[in-house]
Amino acid sequence: IMDGEKVVIKRIYGGRCGSNLNLWLYKKFNITPIPRDEDIRNTFISATSDWTNYKIDTEVKLHPKTGQLQVRAVPTASQMILRASSYVPVTYQERNLITGSLDKGGWEITRRNVKGARDYKPGQHVKYKHEGDIDLISVYAIAKQQRKRDKTNAQNWKDVVKETLGICYSAGVTVEGGQNPLKIQRKVIQDKIVLPKEEEVELFL
Repeated sequence: IMDGEKVVIKRIYGGRCGSNLNLWLYKKFNITPIPRDEDIRNTFISATSDWTNYKIDTEVKLHPKTGQLQVRAVPTASQMILRASSYVPVTYQERNLITGSLDKGGWEITRRNVKGARDYKPGQHVKYKHEGDIDLISVYAIAKQQRKRDKTNAQNWKDVVKETLGICYSAGVTVEGGQNPLKIQRKVIQDKIVLPKEEEVELFL
């Protein structure tokens, strides 16, 4: 709760709104938004129109007196990295086709090869491959964005850049034309890459 307003984070696919929105709002805010259902959907869609088909975190605020609902996109570092990279998200229709083919066992996927692990059904614990690549300028911009929003525990500018490169690795995104983010991170640690000054870098958003 901030300044009398209840704030809740909801993760949705950008540019559209799920069918269970009424139930979610009733549980979180204890309101019944049936009379203004279409207005609420349009609020979510317009707030995430720049993130169409990306999974994006949204900050939902409800004023206790006026009942006014405010929605804004608050993407995480991994979400910003995927958007800044060459990764192209699948559409809603394509996602349904992939899920359907997984149930039938007809989609090319990679599984975690864990010794002694049980044999999961198709579609469970599946790791999708993509070929996203990001440039260092975008990495610096996302790192500065994280510092501005106080979403990092790094002590200085260099540590934030290292942290962002680590998130690139966890998201499966390469850097500067297919290079491993951990190798770039090692060069930053060894001062083989000269970082620009933080005040000279533009924010990502």
